[in-house]
Amino acid sequence: MTCNSVFTFSELAAHARGKTLAISFGAEAATELPASGTLIVFGKEFQGDQGMATQLSQWTHRPGRLVILCPPFARQECAVPVRWHAKRFGPVAGGDTELSHILASERQHHFEGSLLPLERIGGAVTMAGWRKHPAAGLLTLTSLPLWSLTSLEHEPACTTWLDALIAQAGR
Repeated sequence: MTCNSVFTFSELAAHARGKTLAISFGAEAATELPASGTLIVFGKEFQGDQGMATQLSQWTHRPGRLVILCPPFARQECAVPVRWHAKRFGPVAGGDTELSHILASERQHHFEGSLLPLERIGGAVTMAGWRKHPAAGLLTLTSLPLWSLTSLEHEPACTTWLDALIAQAGR
């Protein structure tokens, strides 16, 4: 199981999809930024609120902090923490992890811009990341609908996927 706490944050904390994340990832709703841990946030909200985006990006400057942006995403460019945008495309099968294979048919976005590609499928970046420096936490964008009801049946795959990201978020 994951070594740090997992939280749904902002709109996702009160959304019905947050309940699925509570079961699949052990996420709890958070109204304030914790000292460390993992925050799962809607990508569209991050893109639409520059103040929140800046706050979350700066929060990841310290190790042990992971922000995961998950669908839905807006079709607009975002300049925080660097320039990037999500583009819609038809579902693409495959992926590097078991969870990526399980949710492949529901994936509808890929990412372009100045982010570090963490997973590519068919040349499209389906998971991307950013960190201020090598010892810092990690901001991750995933095209996987982590809140999918399908994830409820695959808790071990969810845990393995999340643990791999947490390991990259520093100590």
